Amino acid sequence: SSPRLDGRQPTLHDFSRKLTRPVREKVTNAVAVWVAGDCRPINIVEDGGLTEVIRIASGDNSYDLPSRGTIVSRIHSLYDGERARKIQLLEQAASVALTGDNWTSVRNDNYLGVTAHFIDNVWKLRSFALEVKKKKHSRHTAEDCAEEFIDVSNRWEISGKLTTLGTDSARIMLAAARLLPF
Repeated sequence: SSPRLDGRQPTLHDFSRKLTRPVREKVTNAVAVWVAGDCRPINIVEDGGLTEVIRIASGDNSYDLPSRGTIVSRIHSLYDGERARKIQLLEQAASVALTGDNWTSVRNDNYLGVTAHFIDNVWKLRSFALEVKKKKHSRHTAEDCAEEFIDVSNRWEISGKLTTLGTDSARIMLAAARLLPF
């Protein structure tokens, strides 16, 4: 127990503290990263058990989790910041290679994953996912797949830097690669 300045025995209230604004911001960011990164539902911030765990861990018995809107807004903000950092890295790249893969979900939805690879200006290999997206068309054709790659390269402003496309040996991916200008 910690001594009190007035000489009295400490009370439970003496051990309860309030989280500072910067710490609350860190918790909000951590929750947003957790929700987005681990694919948790947004409404998890309404879970009384999670609130209780954070209250116990922080020692702040008055702490309330941020609202759904706050978490959604924070996720968008974190995404925008990360996207800007990735675009800045891509701007410095002399050339970029892509890898792409198609797959079908259990609901029969088609998805395309596209990853960029390049060597930066200090000769460090960089690789990161640009997009994992549900394909626009339900048709699974080489033309549609090639169009998706072109759309991704345009959105990320790397069209003029693309040199290579790596894929599995699926016939549709090979046919799509033949249609691309890189």
